[in-house]
Formats: sequence, structure tokens, C-alpha cells
Amino acid sequence: MNIGESIRKIRKIKGLTMKELGNKVGLSEQGIGNYERGDRKPNIEIIDKIAKVLEVTTAELIGDENQTEYIKSMAKETAKKEVNTMYSVIEYVNENYTINKYDLSKIINTDALLDISGLIKDVTLNRLRHYGNIKSNNSNDDKSKDNTD
Repeated sequence: MNIGESIRKIRKIKGLTMKELGNKVGLSEQGIGNYERGDRKPNIEIIDKIAKVLEVTTAELIGDENQTEYIKSMAKETAKKEVNTMYSVIEYVNENYTINKYDLSKIINTDALLDISGLIKDVTLNRLRHYGNIKSNNSNDDKSKDNTD
């Protein structure tokens, strides 16, 4: 017998409707129906609530032969949800904090940008002058070689 069948059987023995059980557990009638039909599997917290309302142990509700397997499947499902939640958090942090962290327009003010721009311009001009002097010196060396020949 699966958990849904156990819930239905014990609920009927206790003389409760799906709606009454749902109200006592904090679920809708449809939610209880989904569990009883096996359309959805209740998590451990819901199983515990249902067991308390029906005045049975969780082992009686799950069934001894199915208990270990059910707990394993619930643990796996819970782990998947936790991993997905962590991925969502990481994605949110990456999208909302990391990108802005490296967006210089949000970090550097206008004066700093002008200083950086001026520095780049000065370095570029100095490099051009330096290369220009090398070229000029090489040209002068070539001219002096021509004069000695």
C-alpha cells in the first residue's frame, strides 16, 4: 500500500472527509486528494502533520516496507530543491552584484575618468615622441653614414 492509499484508508477509518483533514493540516481538499490519488507525494513535514491529525505514527502512514525508500526519495527531492535554490541565489548575486562591481562608470566619478583619460593621453604622446626620437636618431645615423661614405 502506498502513502496515498494509507492516508485515504486511515482518514476514512477516522471518519474525516478530505476537506476536514485538509483544514486540520492546513491544506486544501484538492491537496489531500492529490496525495491520496498519488498525483503528488507529501514531504516529510506534511506527512508528520497528517499523521498527528490522524493520530498515527509516520511509520504507520508510510508503511514499514516503504518507509526507507520513501525517506530516500524525499531526501533526494529535498536535496534537488536546495541545490536549485543555491543556483538561483548564485545566479542572482552574479547578475546583480558582480556585473556592477566591474562597471567602471558606476565606480569612478567624472574627475577620476578625466584623470585617467589625461594619463592615457600623456603616456601615448610620450611613447609617440620616444618612437619619433628613435626614428629621428636612426635617420640622423643614416645621414651621417651617407656623409662618411
